[in-house]
Amino acid sequence: MVNEKKTKKSSNKNSFLLQFKAVYEKARKKYKLPDFEYMNREFEIEKICDHETEFLVREIRRIMVEKINYYTRLLEIFINPSAGPIFVMEMIKNIDVKNEKVISDLYKKLTDITIEVVGLDIEYDEKAELTFIKKIISRWDKIKKELMQLYSLIKEANKDSEKKDKKSYFG
Repeated sequence: MVNEKKTKKSSNKNSFLLQFKAVYEKARKKYKLPDFEYMNREFEIEKICDHETEFLVREIRRIMVEKINYYTRLLEIFINPSAGPIFVMEMIKNIDVKNEKVISDLYKKLTDITIEVVGLDIEYDEKAELTFIKKIISRWDKIKKELMQLYSLIKEANKDSEKKDKKSYFG
């Protein structure tokens, strides 16, 4: 019984996804957007197929911003670790001033995007939504590269804090 439900649910999901891909393909041609595979790989736009909408462009933008907001919150933990997990505080001790600036600069880029979204959420304007989506797409590869550099920095800081942890003990 459980397997039948999973299969039916999976089948429905695939059906909705195929329908969504067709709808997206029309929008892609009309608005000159990237192909579905790119948008889904980078921003997981397939989440939209879970519900119907008359505002596809707005929903795509919201999904894109959701990903950007995730990274914004992550950076906030490094900038203001007082409410963050203990392991973050340990890593921050191993991040130098130059890399703190890298974090701050990337945070500024992401928060600028978030602030711009406020206006789009207040008043729907399809043309403004499309302009915003295209702007994010044009910036995304650079932002992603900076996020990967940040990831490397965090991994290195974590290794350094692990080395220090081995030298200390509780008690």
